[in-house]
Amino acid sequence: MTNYPRLVFDRDTGKPKGYGFCEFKDSETAMSAMRNLHGFELNGRALRVDFAENEKGLDKRQKRTGGGGGGAGRVRSLFATNFNC
Repeated sequence: MTNYPRLVFDRDTGKPKGYGFCEFKDSETAMSAMRNLHGFELNGRALRVDFAENEKGLDKRQKRTGGGGGGAGRVRSLFATNFNC
């Protein structure tokens, strides 16, 4: 992981919304994390982990394969939801 996980909080209440993002040094590491964490049980709930939507105009398939702009679409960010802090 290149950055610490970033949790998303409600602006009004300051409470976590139950999802966050992680960025990885390369797409291979991100894919490994997704395979290992998707469905992992945390506090009695299964995590849902998927690739974050980074670039407009690219669908998930293009991002996963590095398509769409000379490799610029390579996936390095993950989105995780279904957890409580």
